[in-house]
Amino acid sequence: MNNANLSRLTLRPATAEDEAFVLALEQANAPLLAASGRRVVRPGMGDEFPANCSLIQEDDEVVGSLMVSEELDVVQIDQFHILPNARGRGIGRAVMELLIARAEARSSKIRVSLFSANSSSAFFRKAGFETVFETTNRLTMERTSRSDTEVTNG
Repeated sequence: MNNANLSRLTLRPATAEDEAFVLALEQANAPLLAASGRRVVRPGMGDEFPANCSLIQEDDEVVGSLMVSEELDVVQIDQFHILPNARGRGIGRAVMELLIARAEARSSKIRVSLFSANSSSAFFRKAGFETVFETTNRLTMERTSRSDTEVTNG
């Protein structure tokens, strides 16, 4: 996504009225997770919703959602979904660049936990994340410091 396209991208705080969209987006991604052979347990919206959720917009079109929890030294990506028809346009990469800038401004690391078979791990590796913990089912990745690694996919 070039700078012109990045200027068309916004993260807007979710509202209670956005819950149905976020749940539908989560459902749209469930087959991808199920295809990996993993049992998909829906984590639910949680008590933090909508405060921990942003909708990803390109121009006026809502194209995804992002749920983030912030602690003193960690920005935890809880959920990060892009609509299937909006993938491949650099939206994920642009959102990741915003998260990296936010974390670096706070001197925080960014953490994400994924199913081990989730193909998204390649996206996070290209963004400078490294595996810090792995089981047969889960993979925890962190981006701990400023890096010359450029986010190249999304």
